[in-house]
Amino acid sequence: MDRVIHQNETFIFRRETSVQFGSSDKTIGVVVMSNPGSFKARSTEWLDFSNGKPGSDTFIIEDYPDPTMQNVIEVIRAAYTRNRLGSPDGVVSIYNLSNIVESKGEKAEERHENAMKIIREKNLQISILEDPTVFNIEKLIHCCDQANFMIVGFLKYAFLDKVAHVQQYMENPSISNKLVVAVDKDNFYAHPVRWRREKHLMDAAISELSEVLSKRG
Repeated sequence: MDRVIHQNETFIFRRETSVQFGSSDKTIGVVVMSNPGSFKARSTEWLDFSNGKPGSDTFIIEDYPDPTMQNVIEVIRAAYTRNRLGSPDGVVSIYNLSNIVESKGEKAEERHENAMKIIREKNLQISILEDPTVFNIEKLIHCCDQANFMIVGFLKYAFLDKVAHVQQYMENPSISNKLVVAVDKDNFYAHPVRWRREKHLMDAAISELSEVLSKRG
């Protein structure tokens, strides 16, 4: 996590996020979503950091997954089981169109734009807000090459220009052969936050990932 404090307002950015399965440090998957939502670490240090109290503007922690990541974890485990691959063992890297932490998706884009203005005013690195990996086809292909799968899902009411831009990358064969999406009735890549309350999307994600994993080796 990084933070930028501006006029008593604290902007939180989550980057370099990953989910650890087992003990291996090998990358087994990549996830691309809209922006980090809810996160509440169980520590006094996190409360001080998120409330803007004096201290370091970088925060590193291992903690329990939020509801969105719980859905992703469930899909990965179910697909590995379905393909008789045992338990997943390795790292799943998480990337977002925006690193801004905002639990209300309808406010994420506005929050992103406000943060961008402040970052530019303070001459900070834009990469704390927008990971260059997501918007660079060569870097995204490299990530995909190192992994067994790439799960992609977006919110329907945020960053639609960025969604359209990144979805074009998904047509590249290096990505499309490992792409896992749960498509809704509007032909939209449904965000994992929807997978639990819309079970058909969870089932679709498991089936897609199972198919991708079946092509391994």
